[in-house]
Amino acid sequence: MGAGLFAGGKAVADDDPDSWFFCETPQITGVTDLLEIQQYLDLSEPGLMEFGNEQSGSGIDLYGLAFKTKRWRDTDGVFSSSGRLILRVGFIDGDSWQQGAVKDEVQGWLGQGLPIDLVFEKNSEGCEIRISFTLGNRSEYGRDARRIAKSAPTMYLKRCANDQPDVRVRAVVLHEFGHAVFALGHEHQHPDADLAWRVDKISADTGWPAARVREQITEVYSRGYTCSGSRSYDRVSIMHYPIKASWVRAGVEIPESTELSAGDVACARSVYGS
Repeated sequence: MGAGLFAGGKAVADDDPDSWFFCETPQITGVTDLLEIQQYLDLSEPGLMEFGNEQSGSGIDLYGLAFKTKRWRDTDGVFSSSGRLILRVGFIDGDSWQQGAVKDEVQGWLGQGLPIDLVFEKNSEGCEIRISFTLGNRSEYGRDARRIAKSAPTMYLKRCANDQPDVRVRAVVLHEFGHAVFALGHEHQHPDADLAWRVDKISADTGWPAARVREQITEVYSRGYTCSGSRSYDRVSIMHYPIKASWVRAGVEIPESTELSAGDVACARSVYGS
């Protein structure tokens, strides 16, 4: 897959770096962690401490808190009486091929026996997930979508286009729905990844300033961010970016994952207790 993504030492772009499969879902930085924790502490929300991960020894675990508060809740009105998560999905734009591709490829998640149902609506307004095929690839984390205007997109899938190989379309759909449904983060930022990034090389290839490279690619999550269902670094996770060999000091390319890994499924299963 690396040959398809990188050619002649440069990443292949349709027009600019935003069109590559680098999802621009806003990252959870250290500053955001602290602000979010303080906000939820100030709310004195009953049961807050249960979101902590006792194995971290910290009482309130950063990933446990951020992860749990971003997952969909009973109070969002999206769970059936039997406990299944039911999210409505609508398309703001896109042609029949694009919309059909999303419905087909998201079956990768739905076929894992998870307590999840996605209902595709004709009218996107008010749906929990609202998709546009413009402006790059990104998604809100889980219930963060509730903060977006009801007529605006919560997910962008620019790379879901019929001039892309099927495996790349599958990869972007599975990746972004990992954010939207399960609030999964980016696996290459796992604290055990130890990738020894070369920010200068990444900046040169992407045209991104160093600050953006750090936010989107090289910032390392706190150890508490490991998923309770799958704590180990997962090099083949669908949530992992493809990594060019020159971007890391070990000089080893990490190709794009185009299927869910066992770790992805285990992590997703732990989110909603199935």
